[in-house]
Amino acid sequence: MSYLDNEYKYIVAVFSKVENGILFNAANHAILGLGSLQHDALFLDYKTNDEKLVSKISKWPIIVLKTDRQALLKKLHVEAGAKSLPVNTFTMQMIGESAEDQLKATQAVDFEDAKILAVSVFCKQDDLSDITKKMSLFK
Repeated sequence: MSYLDNEYKYIVAVFSKVENGILFNAANHAILGLGSLQHDALFLDYKTNDEKLVSKISKWPIIVLKTDRQALLKKLHVEAGAKSLPVNTFTMQMIGESAEDQLKATQAVDFEDAKILAVSVFCKQDDLSDITKKMSLFK
């Protein structure tokens, strides 16, 4: 199925050499944090007929990609920032016993040494395709 409303998209790119439970945690934190940034998000109310279920769902697709290359994840983060696109990144240093421990571990590492687990970006359809075409669809 091809989704028609694709002028914009969310990209979540994950590091494939980590177990899925950690990846789902990282990807969800990355996308939640991205939601706090100013961007052209458009959420629609999806309701059942009796309105016992009401969900806020993005009009724009969320594309989940994977790569085993840290350099590619770092490039995605840097390029998104250079293009002033909303970007939010989750690193291995952000996993710990407490938020305080996670903050300290993150502050103790330079970007080049950080192990990126997930990068989320909100962009127009082709803004980052030169990078994302080098990644695989997460299945």
